[in-house]
Amino acid sequence: MPKVTIEYCVKCKWQLRATWYLQEVLQTFSSSEVLVDEVSLRPSLTPGTFRVLCYSVQDSEPAVIWDRTVDDGFPDSKALKQRIKSLIQPDLNIGHNDKPLKNNGVLKQDQQKDSKENSNQETNKTVHCEECKSAE
Repeated sequence: MPKVTIEYCVKCKWQLRATWYLQEVLQTFSSSEVLVDEVSLRPSLTPGTFRVLCYSVQDSEPAVIWDRTVDDGFPDSKALKQRIKSLIQPDLNIGHNDKPLKNNGVLKQDQQKDSKENSNQETNKTVHCEECKSAE
């Protein structure tokens, strides 16, 4: 059975955000139709880490569902659910979450920050929080 793991940077204080995504995934993928067996949190000391991984079968290599540094920010919960669904059960109907995405699935606040940064300079995809900067 598939399992989802959410890795988050401890120093960036993203535990609450990771927990919110965890409950969103559980709420959507915990019916009898859906086969997500486990959703877990994995704290990371790597600065700026926020990744969502999906293991489609036990002891398999994980598929990266979302990586904050690659996908330019945090996911809209709808985007995250669509990516998980497409990996574990593509024909599953998840209701309103199946509708087309806006903003490529990136949260609007992150997109606004990126557009401001892009007007002055190229986006640095490895931007860390202040706590992570001081730890380096």
